[in-house]
Amino acid sequence: MCQVAILMSSYNGSKYISKQIDSIREQTYDDWDLYIRDDGSNDDTCNIIREYLLKDRRIHFIEECGFKNVGPKVSFFSLLKQIEADYYFFCDQDDYWLKNKLEEELKFLKIQNSPCLVYCGLKCVDEKLEKISRPFERLVGSLNGINSSGRFIANDIPGCVMGFNNKLREIFLYTYDYSDIMMHDWWLCLLATVFGKIIFIPKKLVLYRQHSNNTIGAGSKKSLISKIFNKEIQKKQISFVKGSVLQGNTFLMQYFKFISKFEKIFLTDFFKSYSGNRLEKIRFLIKYKPGKAYSFRTLVYYLLFINTSF
Repeated sequence: MCQVAILMSSYNGSKYISKQIDSIREQTYDDWDLYIRDDGSNDDTCNIIREYLLKDRRIHFIEECGFKNVGPKVSFFSLLKQIEADYYFFCDQDDYWLKNKLEEELKFLKIQNSPCLVYCGLKCVDEKLEKISRPFERLVGSLNGINSSGRFIANDIPGCVMGFNNKLREIFLYTYDYSDIMMHDWWLCLLATVFGKIIFIPKKLVLYRQHSNNTIGAGSKKSLISKIFNKEIQKKQISFVKGSVLQGNTFLMQYFKFISKFEKIFLTDFFKSYSGNRLEKIRFLIKYKPGKAYSFRTLVYYLLFINTSF
């Protein structure tokens, strides 16, 4: 049998973590191990996890000295560096997996001989797991089939819906600097884009819970247009654009000797053009056309890319 590792980073999740762990224990594919690293909780999360250790030998608590809070990116990367398996699944503490999530994603992963990442759709739900309407639900899967350059300016794959094989993890192990990486899930997506393949399963297999304590969430129900004129959201979007450029540059630096000539030129131009004048930025966008054609989100990114700088 293959080794399946589910990686969870917990932080003050006492209200919801039991439901998520229960949904994992109810999976139709049951030959898995769940590894949990706590990121410095000060509620009852760690006690709840320890109770599950007594119930299920497949559950493991990675207890690090002091439970230092490092944030979800570094916490998940820490788990991925430590745990060896054939297949990996990131797991948030407050979501809920439908019973066939592992089974459906493993069907695709097991027939791949190269680095591969698969992902499914999700349903946005409230604290009681009741369905709610959020634009983020439609975003997941919206970049399926996009050109490789487009993946460097947007990500439609939250960690909770993805699974990937050890061949992709082996490439990740060459990552040595996390500082300019925006999030763990986006980084794995970029690695799969450049060095392997990405497969989208058009089934909603995760209930993506939205509540007041989300570390990362699906955002509000407000329209995209109304968000553009919100100053706080504008700041976040500008920060996102800058972050994506810096992330592209660190990808270039860390994987320079492994990537193709096109990728070297693209990522070099990506960073240089954003550091240049508006004309240089427009030339870059015309040349590479990153993003999804006719997408309003892509247009917003283009406008911010042209009119902002470091």
